[in-house]
Amino acid sequence: MQYVQPYGISDPDAPYINGDPSIARQGSIPPAAAFEHPMRELVHIITDSLITPDSGDLEQCAKGMRSQRMNYVEDTGSVNTLSVALSPPLGFYSIGLPIRVKVANTCTGPSTIDAGAGRVPIRRPDGSDTGAGDLVAFGLAELVYDGTVFQMINFHGSTLPSGPPTNNYYNIPYCVDTSPTANTVIANFSPAITTIQAGTIFMVKIANTNVATNNGASNINVNGLGNKPIHALGGHPNFPFLPGDMQAGDVFVFIYDGTQFWIYPNPLIGLNTTMNISTVQQASDLFSALGRKRISTQAQLTIQLAAGTYGPGAPAGQAASNPTIQTYHADADRIWLVGTMKAGQVPPGVGDFIKSGSSAGQIASDAAFNIQMLRARYATEIKFTNQQGFGVGHTGPGAVNYKNLLVTGPNTPSGGGSAGIGCAYGCSANCWGCTVWGSGDAGFDVASGTLYLSMCHANCNHGDGMVAGFGGAINAAGGGSYSNFNGIGCYYGSQFSSTTVDGTAGGAYFMSATNQSAGAVAQGLSSILMLYGYNIVNGSVDMMATVMGCVQSAYCTVTNWSPAPGEVGNLNSVSIIYA
Repeated sequence: MQYVQPYGISDPDAPYINGDPSIARQGSIPPAAAFEHPMRELVHIITDSLITPDSGDLEQCAKGMRSQRMNYVEDTGSVNTLSVALSPPLGFYSIGLPIRVKVANTCTGPSTIDAGAGRVPIRRPDGSDTGAGDLVAFGLAELVYDGTVFQMINFHGSTLPSGPPTNNYYNIPYCVDTSPTANTVIANFSPAITTIQAGTIFMVKIANTNVATNNGASNINVNGLGNKPIHALGGHPNFPFLPGDMQAGDVFVFIYDGTQFWIYPNPLIGLNTTMNISTVQQASDLFSALGRKRISTQAQLTIQLAAGTYGPGAPAGQAASNPTIQTYHADADRIWLVGTMKAGQVPPGVGDFIKSGSSAGQIASDAAFNIQMLRARYATEIKFTNQQGFGVGHTGPGAVNYKNLLVTGPNTPSGGGSAGIGCAYGCSANCWGCTVWGSGDAGFDVASGTLYLSMCHANCNHGDGMVAGFGGAINAAGGGSYSNFNGIGCYYGSQFSSTTVDGTAGGAYFMSATNQSAGAVAQGLSSILMLYGYNIVNGSVDMMATVMGCVQSAYCTVTNWSPAPGEVGNLNSVSIIYA
């Protein structure tokens, strides 16, 4: 691709300049080719890497170059005469050009290759011709052009002009772990290992599955020489060992580096286990560390947050727009992030919140009482600012589980973009006994995914207490939304449904009350269904449907509807009472 100079300029290397009205200088005019040529170059990188261009993925060039697919070819030639075709075709061979070739026929002697710019020899690293069996049918040969020939840099032939290779054999010591407890390996070898130095290697059959301590650390004691730490290859520096890295019956090769032993860890967490964290940074580090583990369908990982205040703001090293605590894992549905309750306390019920009215003064007074009530119950409090993002947020597959979390904002309006507990676009979460108080915008938020809320509460948030957008869904069992701007908001094809905790009229009802504007708003092809719920006195209207929205109730206390039940209004919207 050539450089494209500004439009109307004859100098092919002319730079672009900015306009400056103060000196009557006109800025450069970029011609269409200045935009088209780079884009076509990038698209060719993507398509030549056999990736389908996708406007939703802005890392496809990086993925294509990382895959090295453009350097992979399949041999279509005959024995000792390889022929391959690259896309785009090669016009010449440049020094350092790498080609990975899937060989069609096992060679019987000196071999050549034509990669599109002429036939040249294939040589061993020492410069000699290939011998019989150096290129194996269906094997991969990695070739690099040195200016004259293609060198086979992954050569593992058994014969060389200087003679056969030297083979060194090492009998790796082996024993069975005799430790009676998890997290400690006792390895007594016979004959005994009397010294341990960098490079020491041996094998041990493990007796106990390691479980979590502060960071899952485990140790090994070899023939009474003292405990040495065990680290997992690929582990996070702050979580070098994780639950299930060693499982009963596993046989591991241990390698000593002079300070600790290293193993290739078992990739599975197979037992129910709890890990304790006490800071936002630990939470961030732990989820980074867990990226190398899978969680068995029979196991549950509980991440217990110690008593204390977390935040406000993003974790160190993360952008301010990221959640205070962010959860992500391929098996998120088997992960529970759990807060600590104060001694003898349980999450609040609907009746524990003061709900005196929807005026600004009443909401402010209720907010002061309710935050004290909440802090008397929850020992774990997660604070977040009005910057865009979540106090606690989930990204990635699966529906993570949040339990007993108190998430608090600054109790000042943010103008949008923040939420106490929420999910990234298309993600989901299950919440149990969680409360969001004082967010500058939303309390609970989901877009395109699903939020399940069991006995959860949104209180004194400056936007919607519970909001679903862009096809998202919220299912609430018990709990409620009070003293927010709107109690519930559903927008752009989303839905909200509520019921009792145990599914009967005797269960805990859902309540949306004393909200400044509306108890519930369904807008833009959205719907709200309230079952066995209370929607008492809100500032403007209890249940409202607008722009082809729909609000419905059964066995609820609702006094103020818009439009009136059974009528169509507010831009083709409807309200329905079933019982």
